[in-house]
Amino acid sequence: MTTMTTSEPSAEPRALLLTGPPDGRSAIAIVQINANNAEITRLLGRMQEHAIDRAANAAPAETAAISVRSVLRDERAVIARPAPGQALIMLHASPAVIDAFMHALIDLGVRIEISNEHRTAPSAAGAASRNSAHTHAITNLALRLYPEAESPMAAAMLLALSLALSPLAISTLLAQPDRWSTQGVRDPRDADAAPDAAPDTGRERALARLIRPPLIAAIGRANIGKSTLLNTLAGRSVALAYDMPGTTRDHVGATIDLAGLVVRWLDTPGLDDPSAPTPDPVLAIARERALRAAHAADLIVLCAGAGGTFLIPPGLPAAGQQVLRVGLRADQGPPAEPAEVLVSAGAAQPTGIAELLGHIHERLVPGRWLSENQPWRFWRALDATYP
Repeated sequence: MTTMTTSEPSAEPRALLLTGPPDGRSAIAIVQINANNAEITRLLGRMQEHAIDRAANAAPAETAAISVRSVLRDERAVIARPAPGQALIMLHASPAVIDAFMHALIDLGVRIEISNEHRTAPSAAGAASRNSAHTHAITNLALRLYPEAESPMAAAMLLALSLALSPLAISTLLAQPDRWSTQGVRDPRDADAAPDAAPDTGRERALARLIRPPLIAAIGRANIGKSTLLNTLAGRSVALAYDMPGTTRDHVGATIDLAGLVVRWLDTPGLDDPSAPTPDPVLAIARERALRAAHAADLIVLCAGAGGTFLIPPGLPAAGQQVLRVGLRADQGPPAEPAEVLVSAGAAQPTGIAELLGHIHERLVPGRWLSENQPWRFWRALDATYP
């Protein structure tokens, strides 16, 4: 019997401002918190620790509930728990209140997001204002956490270092205070206030992946060795690997260290020709869910087996996504189409792994940007809305 194995990359608390950026005209703002129930309850409790709660008996509920409580000093809000893993916080929509509340969430370790409908290209003034607000919040938090740091830049570096998962980030982050100091900058707030503060988007986006692990989605037909590849890269059994189509009935994920670059790897269930019907309704749902997740990936790894072809689902690659074509089970022969790297992960002595890792590194964090002696606005990578 086929076993279903599901293990998704761990989710951290995230906040979504549903009503868009405060404009001074709306009366009510709605902030959606996404996390597991225990984490939401913990967050609401920590908000109350620093607020004047006039509803002492209104404890955060585990189930669907509506309550009124203080969330920011004496600022009161309506809190709804409409579904597991979600809380809606409705409070006064003045720019000052929303700004203070979102900064408080950052202090509590919550990542801030914006909804897709508000992801329009910002004006230069809007982007600068958002960068400035985030930089002030991050710098103030860093100075509170690391008062012994010799400068605000050093404090921000220590904060980023504590959050970065990739070992490759260590030397690059440690060098940042000196690199900024040579330009006469010792405070991230001054760096963002400079006339030339607009980022080199490609470089900064790549380096940000040292702090925020990028998402890689492996996509290919069934029974070609995708799960075996994940297990080999992880150095442990993460995905169920068996010579039977449909073994991976849902997408399987793991956070793994790829030679110093930590990534979130998404192993999708085997795909068929998009025009062919899927007889198994459970597998059809799993494929649909996996492909939705793949649209958010930084890198799509297209996989093909010996003599096989690469299958590219409709809508992929999405705008800005990198693509890497990998031939699996290379010990049985190459795929029918050109591949950039050939791997035999299931062999007694796996081959092609080092070459694969080199390709992944160059796609996500090119070596030229790791080796250059240039400052990096690393604190922006601590903002979940960073592109």
